[in-house]
Amino acid sequence: MLKALKYILYALAGIIIILVLVIGGVVMFVDPNDYRDRIEQAASEQLGRSLQINGPIELSFYPWIGLEVQDITLANAQGFAPEHMLSVHKAGLKVKLLPLISREVQVGTLLLQEATFNLAKDGQGKTNWQDLAAQSASEKTTPESETGQEPSGSPTGMAALSIQEIQIQDTHLNWVDKQAGTQLAVRDVNMDMGPVSLDKPIPFSLRCRIEEEQTGTQSELTITGQTQVDVQNKRFQVDDLDIKNLISGENIPGGEAEVHVQTSMSLNLDTGAMDMPQFSLSAYDLRITAQAQGESLFSSPSFTGRIGVQPFNPQDLMARLDLPRMETADPQALTSVQAQTKFAGTPSRIELSSLNATLDDTTIQGQASADLTKAVPASSFDLHMDEIDVDRYLPPAQKETKPKTEPQKQDQDTAEAPEEEEPSTAALPLAPLRQLTMDGRIRINTMKIKGMRMEDITLTVKAKDGQVDISPLQSRLYGGTLHSTASLDVRGKTPKMNSQAKLDTVRIQSLLQDMTGKDLLSGLGSVQTTFSTQGLDARSMLKALDGNLKLDLQDGSFQGADLLHRIRSTYLTLKGKAPDESGTEETKFSSLTFGADIVQGIVQKSDLKLVSSLFSVQGSGRIDLLQRSLDYLLQVNFDKDLTGQYPELSDLEGKEIPLDVKGSLADPRLGLNQETLIKILGQDKISEEVDKGMQNLQEKLGLSGSDGKESSDTGQKAKEALKSLFGDGKSD
Repeated sequence: MLKALKYILYALAGIIIILVLVIGGVVMFVDPNDYRDRIEQAASEQLGRSLQINGPIELSFYPWIGLEVQDITLANAQGFAPEHMLSVHKAGLKVKLLPLISREVQVGTLLLQEATFNLAKDGQGKTNWQDLAAQSASEKTTPESETGQEPSGSPTGMAALSIQEIQIQDTHLNWVDKQAGTQLAVRDVNMDMGPVSLDKPIPFSLRCRIEEEQTGTQSELTITGQTQVDVQNKRFQVDDLDIKNLISGENIPGGEAEVHVQTSMSLNLDTGAMDMPQFSLSAYDLRITAQAQGESLFSSPSFTGRIGVQPFNPQDLMARLDLPRMETADPQALTSVQAQTKFAGTPSRIELSSLNATLDDTTIQGQASADLTKAVPASSFDLHMDEIDVDRYLPPAQKETKPKTEPQKQDQDTAEAPEEEEPSTAALPLAPLRQLTMDGRIRINTMKIKGMRMEDITLTVKAKDGQVDISPLQSRLYGGTLHSTASLDVRGKTPKMNSQAKLDTVRIQSLLQDMTGKDLLSGLGSVQTTFSTQGLDARSMLKALDGNLKLDLQDGSFQGADLLHRIRSTYLTLKGKAPDESGTEETKFSSLTFGADIVQGIVQKSDLKLVSSLFSVQGSGRIDLLQRSLDYLLQVNFDKDLTGQYPELSDLEGKEIPLDVKGSLADPRLGLNQETLIKILGQDKISEEVDKGMQNLQEKLGLSGSDGKESSDTGQKAKEALKSLFGDGKSD
């Protein structure tokens, strides 16, 4: 038995030696260039294109079986330019001979040098490689199609495949898409890969330049990493993938940008399961990190994971992107943002959970989701903020600029009146609002907006089919509560809006002080409003505003004027007596109620009633919300107790004293209507007392002449002094 085995081994060794000698003889005595025409003809027939080998063909034998071909060209498809679809300066392949005996394929260097690929698509969408694909599809049927079974054999041969190195040097690719009107060139492609083995990670690196013809954009791309294909378990893996792309061009913000991606991932080619333990993307000053898992990527893909946006400065980012800086009241606003969240998604839906973000000093937590099947994704959310100062993010207040020369002198009151802010004429974005679908809730611990401070805010927003509802908005503020609802209907040509609001037991003075910088009113009060309007912008909506307003204040005061003091001082002056110099610049009241109807932006049919300890006031008039002006008449009625405290005012008992309130809403002016007052008290008597009052006032002011008579301008000065004291027959 041993002898037989020995003879068999000798026979096999002899056969191998004979094969080596035969192959060696072929290499030594057969010139492959003699068969160039046959090779070209066979290849051309197979491809359906003209293939030419213009350079030498070289073979090697031991220890490598090698083939090197130079100057190869493949003709382009008919109707496409340039002449050649592919041209290669040099291509080579070497396979180690002896390992082939043990079914091991050891390839040396796979080389592709100075190749140029010209790929194109015509205006009808046909590519210049479609005919090659058709040739491949018409080749002989596979063993599986012939027998109905998969090819037999083990993967041992493939697993034993190894390639020492794959090199692509100085290769170019040109892409022209006439259908899309794009043209792209990939220049200087240099790739190194290897050693290549199916049971070990394969390192690789790629460098190239990309030029986009239409925009003139250029990219310098570098990719490094290592990959592995597990044939046995049908698994593909990439580790330490590092992609850097330096993009430059006139249309790139800042002239250039570097995009840097780092990741590792594995993919099961059978189940479609994906695992990406780490991912990072950075560009400009923005860096995003993530980790994700995927399921059934080839059938019904779904993903879960976590994503984070590292801290960045939005203002600096906008500057890097050549975007205008967002002008904010606080220069430090919008300078720090970061976020982290878990996510789960499919191609049709994305869900965010455990959201934790910060905007400057504000922390935002919650969850959100979006339906991606609609043009404007349908969203739902539940967010919670700890505190936010909205005023920081509003545009800065406009500084008032005074002209160098004034055409005419204005009175002091007019000059000091604050500039009124015009309602915006910016049109509502109707198209997005009509497509908006939203269902969400926002909770805020504390918020400041337009100076107003609010606590424990709850806001519910719903939008669908052109109907947007904010219902309800609830909050605690200034010792009281706010409850309001609002709706916007953009289904028709002209948007319609309705709102209702109720303030209960609010400290009005603190509220007005924070909102306007003035504490015109004080007291514990309640306010109810109901409004409806329509229009395409804020100005038109204000002009069409209809509704009603109710105000109820208790135990408060009206700041800026002491009504009783003003009336008493003016009355004493008219009587020729010295005016009362005391005064608190405050009118106290036990109750103040106000009710009004609003029609087309005008407050009318109003009913005001103020009750104080010695008098009451009733008023009516007109307030123009569009012009932000008011013209109001107040009637003051004195109580019987007035004479006991101020006996000099006995003539005023039972009389109605008129007061005018005019000017702008931001700076109203209060004054006595003297013409009406003179009629009430008697014209003749008042005229006589006015003369005496003027004389007394002249003496106090030192305006009388030495002879006891007033000079020609003394009377005028006295009259002007009186006018400055209580007006010129009109309101102050």
